[in-house]
Amino acid sequence: MTNKKQNSGMKEKMTAMWGKTDKLSRGDLVLLAVIALFCFISYIHVDTLYTGNRSWIYYHGIGGFYDHVHEWTQDYGANYMPTTFGLFAIWNLPLKLLGLSEPPGIAVFNLYYAYWYKLLSLLFYGGSAWMLRKTAKVMGMGERKASVAAYAFMTTPFCFYSQFIFAQYDIITVFFVILGLYYYYRNEGKDMYLFSLWFGVAVTCKYFAVVPFVAMLVLREKRVQHIFKYLLVMAFPFLAELAVYYPSANFRASVLGFNALNYVSVGNFDTGVASISYTKLICVVIVLWAYFVYPKSKKEETAWSLYLSSGICFGIFAFSKWHPQWLIFMTPFWVLGMFISRHIEKFLWIDALTAVVFIHLTMSFYPLNADYNLLSILVWNRIFDFTQYSVVGKDFLPSIDANTTNSILSAVFLAVFLFKHPKYALDDFAKGQESDRMHLIRLRFLLLFLTFTIPAFLAAARNSGMF
Repeated sequence: MTNKKQNSGMKEKMTAMWGKTDKLSRGDLVLLAVIALFCFISYIHVDTLYTGNRSWIYYHGIGGFYDHVHEWTQDYGANYMPTTFGLFAIWNLPLKLLGLSEPPGIAVFNLYYAYWYKLLSLLFYGGSAWMLRKTAKVMGMGERKASVAAYAFMTTPFCFYSQFIFAQYDIITVFFVILGLYYYYRNEGKDMYLFSLWFGVAVTCKYFAVVPFVAMLVLREKRVQHIFKYLLVMAFPFLAELAVYYPSANFRASVLGFNALNYVSVGNFDTGVASISYTKLICVVIVLWAYFVYPKSKKEETAWSLYLSSGICFGIFAFSKWHPQWLIFMTPFWVLGMFISRHIEKFLWIDALTAVVFIHLTMSFYPLNADYNLLSILVWNRIFDFTQYSVVGKDFLPSIDANTTNSILSAVFLAVFLFKHPKYALDDFAKGQESDRMHLIRLRFLLLFLTFTIPAFLAAARNSGMF
């Protein structure tokens, strides 16, 4: 009898402990801060440095920026619309005012400037989490659930990887997308104009944003004249920048001639008349689908908008070439759609699988680009030898061919789309708060970090002759 009581008491204590640790706590914020700080001082991709360095040329003249950059670099590498370079130039203004000199060459990397450039994207990362929390609340999630959603967003594999491991600035696009989502779901007064405008700014950073914008627009608005009105508002930032810089041949060659624009144009199927791109086919079908859907309530419209946007992300990234940092674009739709679903737990398990498969694929497909080389510029440059190599990160991972991991990842994109169907949405978005599911949120976060960091450091140490 005594043993039964002791066992029962032990079970109750373990259940209570499990419940307590399955809640979002200060410890989770500390965990995120510690790992993020480690990654912040450790990893960076050279693209961030190239972009930050190029932005200094804005001080030579705004209107002639692309011509001045081409003269300085003798290449056509300034591939973005002015928004990105302009934001970096504004961020660098304190350095300019303090009398610090601009980089003497595009490939001259200053350690302190590198961290300064990274702080800009960190600012947008924090802003994105804050706006996602506000957006979740506007959608109808409770205060606590919105906070958990924001933490889940910050630790989502694609988001954390892009921000802290690949250390790129695609979070800027995501910030403007979330701003647009906030006004779309609030939907008061002139909010449709603000939704259109902020998505328009996002489009000037990454063109992906135009497709979910159109789908969400026609989901809500069926009047053709109003659709065109909001399309014009969305297009205004892009057209304004285009009007200023189009006369420059260097702008046209650098931005409009950027080869990545062809990624979605790959013909997947030849009909005999012309090739069909699965990406374009899926995106157009989903936009047309949205036009034929008439949601009966705000909650139903919210569920449909996130569902169709997830479908567009599947269409874009499953059937065209992508760079690892681009996948952060999906995270607002993935996370918000996950937190209004009755299958949130399953999606978190899928996230954990995704973290491992994604790192394996990127290390296999982008050796010496999305690999241990991300350690080669910052503090670890003084510890490891990056002048030669005999192994790369994938050599410390199970041997699985990239076709298999890419197929699995594409299957995940499809599954996330299919099972976010509105029929799986909660009747009350504030429900499902009996558990924060922090064990799973932590699991996928730690899996991403460790699956990249361990092979990267082992490769760096082996190439440096440490073992």
